[in-house]
Amino acid sequence: MKIEKEVVHFEPPFAGLPDLTDLQKLYLQILQGGKSIEAVVHHFLHQGWLVNFVEFADLMQKLVAAKAVRNPSFYAYFDKMKPVSEKSLWNKIINLELPESTMGSMRTYKELPFFRSLEPQLADFLLSKATIHHVPPKSLICRQGELTRDLFVILKGTAGVYRPHQSGGKYLVATLGDHAVFGEGAFLLGQPRSADVISMSDCRILRIPCLPEIFDRYLKKEKAQGLQYRFWVQHALLNSPLFKEVPSDCFDALSHSGKFVRCGDGQVLFHEGDKGQSAYVVIQGSLVVNKNNQNINVLGQGAFLGEIALLANQGIRSASVLAQRETLMIEINQNEFYKLLAQNIFLAKYLQELAIDRLTRDQQRAA
Repeated sequence: MKIEKEVVHFEPPFAGLPDLTDLQKLYLQILQGGKSIEAVVHHFLHQGWLVNFVEFADLMQKLVAAKAVRNPSFYAYFDKMKPVSEKSLWNKIINLELPESTMGSMRTYKELPFFRSLEPQLADFLLSKATIHHVPPKSLICRQGELTRDLFVILKGTAGVYRPHQSGGKYLVATLGDHAVFGEGAFLLGQPRSADVISMSDCRILRIPCLPEIFDRYLKKEKAQGLQYRFWVQHALLNSPLFKEVPSDCFDALSHSGKFVRCGDGQVLFHEGDKGQSAYVVIQGSLVVNKNNQNINVLGQGAFLGEIALLANQGIRSASVLAQRETLMIEINQNEFYKLLAQNIFLAKYLQELAIDRLTRDQQRAA
């Protein structure tokens, strides 16, 4: 059960905490009335007030540090969020000896974002068939137009996705880093490879063979198409320094939110001064941010935008945004956005801090 949905139970001798802000005292008072984190957020939203997620998350950290709550899951969650060093998941994977292809040796990989997005039975089946490979830099992993259907996950390293340029040669359209999945179009739908994928550094890659006669039992075409889109979202988020370090449950919640929308070359997504009712994640393409009739920023794959109006600027768009070229995005409407925040308090804190920082920097650029 997610901690945000649990009613917070306090230790009997708990009499409060020192050095709380007035807002934190108010949040604490409501929590002590037998409420969950999610219920507190909705309590304020119903009254037309947005919670200060930075202060709320800080309050929860203080309560856990003071051992003021009885919920064991809160302590487990905060312990999981502590920074890891040499005992991290990735060091364990790097130190595995080749070959590795049995179910038992693959269980660690179920924590990768790709496998977390699958039903457990399907994830176990795919891992039972997977192998690990070392790929030197500048190696061609996939060739455009090929009909092979293997799926790949980058465990460690960087690869580039290249497509032909109209004037000749190839150009880089996306960069794939740790945890990224590629080859999903061929794997899920039997489509020809849409681009070349070339290792840009020393890579360690998980290769999952496609066995259509077995795999098609698990996924119908409609569901396969939906999974392909979600893998694109994971690519974008994993390629973004903003999101790849957020806790896994928050990452998963964000990658499964919203609907896909496209913005044509030169199309305006919204104007400065408009009322903001959605936030967006850029999946493919790029956008230009314009404030006071001057371009102040360019947003590419993995960028998050629109959150300023919803979290830091009283519902008003602080700048205009238009597509620099055709752009695919996820649109998260206001109600879904606040629901996502209510169920992921630390993602909410992170996004609110991002919104405040970006609003300040945009105002400085336009000055």
